[in-house]
Amino acid sequence: MKKYCILLLLFFASIIILHAQDYETFIKQAAVQEQQMKEVDALNSYKQALIVKPNDISALLKCSQLYIIIGYKEKEINNIHSYYDTAKTYIEQALKIDSSNIETNYLLALVYHKLSEIETEKKALANDIRNTKTYIDKTIQLNANYAKAWYILGCWYYNIINLPSLKKTAIKLFYGGMPNASLDKAIEGYEKCLVLDPLYLPNYVSLAKVYRNDNQLMKEAGLLKKAIKLPIHNSIEMDLKTKAKKRLEELQ
Repeated sequence: MKKYCILLLLFFASIIILHAQDYETFIKQAAVQEQQMKEVDALNSYKQALIVKPNDISALLKCSQLYIIIGYKEKEINNIHSYYDTAKTYIEQALKIDSSNIETNYLLALVYHKLSEIETEKKALANDIRNTKTYIDKTIQLNANYAKAWYILGCWYYNIINLPSLKKTAIKLFYGGMPNASLDKAIEGYEKCLVLDPLYLPNYVSLAKVYRNDNQLMKEAGLLKKAIKLPIHNSIEMDLKTKAKKRLEELQ
């Protein structure tokens, strides 16, 4: 009987070791695929890792990020919405595991921000805008030096002041009035991100857009020149750099 128990323990131990090896293999494979900007392949690898460790926050958040990136590249609005919604389910699962995780709160703010950019149903739009601010405030509360949180805050202010009149009416109705937003607050968020992370390419492009709308074309050109020299990490940044180059050519 004792020998049987020992053998049984060794069997289960070997299964655990194999699972751990599988997990590490999938994670390493996914990391390489991300570097190669093979987002769909990387997503599938992270999903395989989650089969081994379903509650691994890192893999959950990687899946959410990749769904956002893949959704960004989509053309059909329903498909974009579906990818962002799926990204949100992974983030919410991670939030249940650790509600004070900084990146989880940031990503939830990000996905609500992305949804607000494409949402047409008025009540849902108000909800997306409210949730974006709620989770970005929570992120900054957890870590005031988290650069990307300030970037999303800048985007939030900028999008509020640039909403079409019909959407502003909906926000007043469902949000309980218009949020206190201004161009200066948007710039403040972007510039704070710039100080904390001078290599974050999306921030340069967004801040350049603010200067363009404010007819400060010299400042816009300066930011775009810096943006096109920055490294890229995913397909979104690749697209943003392409657009930055095109806009810079128009200015010259």
